[in-house]
Amino acid sequence: MPGASRLIEHYAEVSGRQVDDMDYYTVLARWKLAIVLEQSVKYGGDSPAAKALGPYVLNLMKSAADLAETSDYRG
Repeated sequence: MPGASRLIEHYAEVSGRQVDDMDYYTVLARWKLAIVLEQSVKYGGDSPAAKALGPYVLNLMKSAADLAETSDYRG
C-alpha cells in the first residue's frame, strides 16, 4: 500500500486538482470521524464495542488538533 504522500500525489496527477490544502481536509475528516464515533460511544449503552471506541475518539481529536497547530494552511 502506498503511503499518504504517494496517494495524494497520484490523486493530483489523475484528477488534475490542487492538493495544497490537504491538511485542512485531513483535519476536517479526523474531526468529523471523531464526532461520529463519539455518538456511537454515547448511544452505545453498555456495549463493549461502543466503549472501546472512546480512546479512538480522543486520539482522532488530538491528531486533528496537532495537525491544525503545525500546518501552514492559511485558507
